[in-house]
Amino acid sequence: MNVKMIFKPKRVILAIILLILFILVIILLYNIKKNTHTSSILSKTLALKGIVISQENLDKLKGKKLVALTYDDGPNKKYTPELLDILKEEDSKATFFILGSNAEASPEILQRIVAEGHQIGNHSYDHKQFVALSSDKIQFEINKTNNILKEITGVTPNMIRTPYGEVTDKIKTIVNMPIILWDIDTLDWQTTSANKVYNSIMSKVQDGDIILMHDTFPACVQATKMTIEKLKSEGYVFVTVETLILAKQGKIENTVYRYAR
Repeated sequence: MNVKMIFKPKRVILAIILLILFILVIILLYNIKKNTHTSSILSKTLALKGIVISQENLDKLKGKKLVALTYDDGPNKKYTPELLDILKEEDSKATFFILGSNAEASPEILQRIVAEGHQIGNHSYDHKQFVALSSDKIQFEINKTNNILKEITGVTPNMIRTPYGEVTDKIKTIVNMPIILWDIDTLDWQTTSANKVYNSIMSKVQDGDIILMHDTFPACVQATKMTIEKLKSEGYVFVTVETLILAKQGKIENTVYRYAR
């Protein structure tokens, strides 16, 4: 019997095994590359949605005067797009505390808010007073709005502004996320004068302020433009609430914020 014939099948089996291993390595390398590429795309997408705040970007804000413009009760079909145009033109970011009912009525505006790098927060479904609601009803308002915002934008809010700024121990326990109030109340809902709203900001503003406005009233639109132009000339940078707190305090805690110093 030929000895070479005895070992030939073993060589064939070995060759097949090596070929299979080679193919597996190629598949593994391809998947690693694919996953890395997917991760890169996802990271860029999340960054556009205002979710990713890199340490590099936070470092760039060190030593700078920062302000967070916040808008309640939207989105509004008329005034929110006008505000977004101004913010885009001025390369400034803001935070919008959204009513779930208005998000349902204007999903495309909500999507634009997120796509342009602004932050969205929960402002309840229909602005009921939390102090007058049971624990279950408060939770329902929060959950319903979070679910609506996530369904429309893919983003689940990680902050809330309670209707009317109401905060009690009961509300804090139920909410279980940072509650964002304000340091400057422009009272823009009480006037049609953009100058009055603007002056209410300029008379008090300082580094780290959170400013309250409403994107459901016309006075805040022109006042926003005036405020950004003036404060930018004084070296201020307009950021989201999330960025403001991280830049000033290094972390976000489950507490009530009126400003960040």
